[in-house]
Amino acid sequence: MKRLLFAGILLLMTRVALAQKGDKDTLIYNLPVVNGRLIYEGSGKVNGRDRATLDSTAKQWFYGFFKLNHLSDENPAVVFSDSDTSTVMLNRGFLEYSVRPGMVNISFVAIIRIKVTCADNTYGYKIDNIFFRPKNGTLNALGYQNNPQYLIEVYKRKHIGFWTSMNVTRAQIRDYLSNMNAAIRDCIASLNKAMAN
Repeated sequence: MKRLLFAGILLLMTRVALAQKGDKDTLIYNLPVVNGRLIYEGSGKVNGRDRATLDSTAKQWFYGFFKLNHLSDENPAVVFSDSDTSTVMLNRGFLEYSVRPGMVNISFVAIIRIKVTCADNTYGYKIDNIFFRPKNGTLNALGYQNNPQYLIEVYKRKHIGFWTSMNVTRAQIRDYLSNMNAAIRDCIASLNKAMAN
């Protein structure tokens, strides 16, 4: 009887531990990875708005949103196509957020490429070429991981390995990626709100 009770308790503890690990892993396994690259894509429908109006709205949103997020003084080029049916805004932006890889919060910057394609009554967006780094130059020189694709790959390994775990743990990877993901999702929500108004 004692053995059966002990086995039952052990089985219950194992299930609870696996369930908690699964909850933590949900974010990592649900990130939008396409062919090994982290890509956020989507589209929206806005009735009664032509291509030129949506394009103008996208440009205003971009410069307003990324000005608030300390876009560098170097204004990257905005590229537009000459097509009659659609136009494209392609630019680079910087998103700020905090990460706690150790005992203190560190300010990070995610560098993203954002593309907004407008047509009559619709728009689409694509965010890719994502990298991040600490805002502090000294911390950046220490060699923090900056490639989300690499961190996702490391996280999904059965065993991280001794040398890798000396630099980054699974908990740190979750923190890096969840905060980066939240900053990108906030950016997308802001774009969607601006395009709908």
